[in-house]
Amino acid sequence: MKNILLICLFLIILKPAYTQNTFALPQALLQQVQLASGGTSGDYCSKVIATGDGGYFIAGYSYSGKSGNKKENLQGTANDDYWVIKLNAFGQMQWQNDIGGFAFDEVYDAKQTSDGGYILAGTSNSKKTGDKTEGTIGTLGYFDYWIIKLYADGTIEWQNTIGSEKDDAATSIIQTSDGGYMVAGHSWGSASGDKTQDNNGSFTYDYWLVKLTADGNISWDKSYGGQGEDHVSSIYQTADGGYIIGGISDSDPYGNKTAPKYGYTDYWVVKTDNAGNIIWQKSYGGSGEELMGYTAPTKDGGYIIAGSSSSNISGNKTQAINGYYDYWVIKINATGTIQWQKDFGGNEHNMATVVRQTKDNGFIIGGYSTSPVSGNKTLPSYNSEDYWLLKTDNSGNIQWQKDYGGYGMDLCGDIIQTKDLGYVIAGTSSSGQDGNKSVQGWGQFDYWVLKLDASGNVQVITDKMQAASGEIERKNLLVSPNPATDLIYLQLEEDAYLNITDVNGIIMYTSFYKAGNIKIPVNNLKSGVYVISNTKNNRSAFFKKE
Repeated sequence: MKNILLICLFLIILKPAYTQNTFALPQALLQQVQLASGGTSGDYCSKVIATGDGGYFIAGYSYSGKSGNKKENLQGTANDDYWVIKLNAFGQMQWQNDIGGFAFDEVYDAKQTSDGGYILAGTSNSKKTGDKTEGTIGTLGYFDYWIIKLYADGTIEWQNTIGSEKDDAATSIIQTSDGGYMVAGHSWGSASGDKTQDNNGSFTYDYWLVKLTADGNISWDKSYGGQGEDHVSSIYQTADGGYIIGGISDSDPYGNKTAPKYGYTDYWVVKTDNAGNIIWQKSYGGSGEELMGYTAPTKDGGYIIAGSSSSNISGNKTQAINGYYDYWVIKINATGTIQWQKDFGGNEHNMATVVRQTKDNGFIIGGYSTSPVSGNKTLPSYNSEDYWLLKTDNSGNIQWQKDYGGYGMDLCGDIIQTKDLGYVIAGTSSSGQDGNKSVQGWGQFDYWVLKLDASGNVQVITDKMQAASGEIERKNLLVSPNPATDLIYLQLEEDAYLNITDVNGIIMYTSFYKAGNIKIPVNNLKSGVYVISNTKNNRSAFFKKE
């Protein structure tokens, strides 16, 4: 039940403020300053969202207590909780929240809602403990869907535990056009608890859709599957008010699965109307194994599918494989007919996890790879799994590719395009400060997010960019001398708390000061770069301690 391949870490890009006696940060430092976010255990990210205020929302789950730069303890012990983080437009942490019961709680998807809050979907086997207000649906401690609605500040608005007497995991959620929500995942249970339909197979998972009202109450539910294993990766609402569901299946035609089985597992895409009735369904695969099957709508009314394949030319797969597994990307029309397909990879493992259409009508594909330069992979990996990004045109032809990682494991979980036509990529890293990863992590795994420009390079935040957003005026503090040895001086217009943090976001000093000209001792700080910030108005500045 535990799925610890959804992991992430994130980049903070720091800007030198205008100061008296300013010093210039090296260009390499500006490009590669990164913040590994987590505690001393494992922290696994599932999702990154671009928020309406220009910032980012990170959702995942954590086994770490209060340590590193994680500010809250777990609700229980030897378990995991939902862990969400809000960043501003420049990657600086605004708030975080650890949410859970006393057992296992893992969030797999999140969206921002129309009221500026957030909706979370995942799985939990926690009883009524900690933040969890309902016990498990079954009596044997199996997992249920756990849906949580947050206010814009990250506090809980409402929650609902939804399940059968067996295991249920919510893997995708959307807000629907009527203001409610659609939750998609997979269920092992028969009709019981909140589930109104039996599975089509015995002791196997089916797709399970649950329609919720705006306040989280169940409107209806539907199960789809055959006698084998059927697992959902994604759901989107379509222009006709229905839904497109993507995932994988190893079921032969049986039950309400009518699409053929080509290999061990295939992509299985189901199109429904707004009441969940199947309009069409398609299987895509070869004689081997297809994984993920992430499916998203495209601007032309069709869909794009991405995942991984171990199949050579067979079934309806028309391209040979390069390695053990390759990225396999399929473009289909509105009725599921294949328009084109592409196989991307080197001679080892290449696992795609997400695809999104870009503003130029091309596609950005995220995943991870262990392959050296080989096949159509033109960049070496650093040691183990690295983030591997591909940007294609509208026909799936590669325009550029990028490899990011260290000497450990770096697993891309999500990628979004930003308003400036760049990207934010979120995944997990166990790497140290090596490869092209420039910061040491806190624990076994950390959240790691990179802000990239339109060409896939780590982005430099310039003064011009910040001026355009009003950030220079709001963020600027005047600090002198800079560099400093024993003291720094600045002027406060009003009483405030001042914090000094290192480049990893750890608070090294905090104190309350009255308005006026003040001095702050820094002689106990180690040599390095620090940020001083006014907690009342969010103004800040870099300074260097020699």
